[in-house]
Amino acid sequence: MVVNSFRVALTVVDFDRAVAFYRDGLGLDPGYLWTENGRGQLFGAGEASLEIFDPDYAANVDQIEAGNGSVVKFGLPLKCRIFKWPWIAH
Repeated sequence: MVVNSFRVALTVVDFDRAVAFYRDGLGLDPGYLWTENGRGQLFGAGEASLEIFDPDYAANVDQIEAGNGSVVKFGLPLKCRIFKWPWIAH
């Protein structure tokens, strides 16, 4: 299997602190900032992307990507593993 891109999306309790960590601490360049229905920040890292969401924006993304049933309606399998980490908002 060849992986052409890698996407990680994290929902965080303290959005500003998380963005500062990845921007200032790890030196990732911030890309697009979403501000409608919450906040989300995109970071690019070569063939990978990191998305930081506040809980409101994460709920909006969940509704768009899976909650309306469009993925299943078109016969696409929805496979994911949900991990509950103590430092990430649930």
